[in-house]
Amino acid sequence: MRPGPGGGYVYTGATFRALTEQTGVRRACVLSVVCAAVTCLCALGAGIVRFDGLMNTFYVILPYLALVIVCCVLGWNGVRLLAGGRRVREYVLVPCRRRVSRCFAAAAVACAVQAAASLVFCFLSSFGDALQTALYFSLLALCAAASLAGSALFRKVEWAKN
Repeated sequence: MRPGPGGGYVYTGATFRALTEQTGVRRACVLSVVCAAVTCLCALGAGIVRFDGLMNTFYVILPYLALVIVCCVLGWNGVRLLAGGRRVREYVLVPCRRRVSRCFAAAAVACAVQAAASLVFCFLSSFGDALQTALYFSLLALCAAASLAGSALFRKVEWAKN
């Protein structure tokens, strides 16, 4: 940073851009954003479905809250990467790349823990409405699959210094 006109500061550090000119990288970039959106929407959708365990059981609610927090962090870091447009500053790129990869993996783990806790609840009490339960577990499976695919796709995105 250096002083600029009008008393403000001008960023003089390195900026990066995704190499979207290459077809495979562009596709990986777009698909990783889609996978992040699907991960977040499925996680939130699983909370909207009427599943009895999410109403009153701490060992089902806590993993779900962890999943929602991971999805919020994933969304926040994704927005930070996309907000720079074609020029992402170095101090934004370095931590966000690491966090996005970790958040995709953490979302898959949180989905697995959530599904396991929900299965324990189902076996201890009852499965409740079969349609709602099937929809709930389907959304968790889709969330885990999207997060695993997003993690693999995001690793393929290459960044170059401007």
